[in-house]
Amino acid sequence: MKQNDTARGGRRRLHNGIRVAAVAAVVAVVAGGAFLWVAARGGNPPSESVAAQAGGELPAFAHTSSETLAAYQSAVANQDLFMKMPCYCGCGTHAIAHHNLNECFIKPDGTYESHAAGCQICIKIAADVVKWQSQGLSAKDIRQNVDSKYSRYGPSTDTPPVTDG
Repeated sequence: MKQNDTARGGRRRLHNGIRVAAVAAVVAVVAGGAFLWVAARGGNPPSESVAAQAGGELPAFAHTSSETLAAYQSAVANQDLFMKMPCYCGCGTHAIAHHNLNECFIKPDGTYESHAAGCQICIKIAADVVKWQSQGLSAKDIRQNVDSKYSRYGPSTDTPPVTDG
């Protein structure tokens, strides 16, 4: 009798092992399919692939705080100005270096960049740029203010100087 119970227990463990392996295989297939779907869409999850120029819905990472959301909204509304501003968080030295503040929020291809969502320096520079613009300062004066206030934080992006206005 004990032998039958042992055999049944062994078979049960075998069946449970097969079930676990089957579930793992299904999960692997689904994950692989999701990976291929994301890769086919340009390598960005759908929430990041919204074209910034179209003023589409902001991705989830832009909603991490009210300051972050305001900064992403400002970046979309002021891309030309943000392209003239440097960033001092060190992002200009990354493997895929940013060239200006705009690239901390919006990639050159028009998709959203998640970098600024986790960087308080980017968020603060964006808020100051918008504040100084609302005070009527020219792009050249705003650039001087950014350089003066933030140069102590780290290396600048290689943003060309503002020569007009």
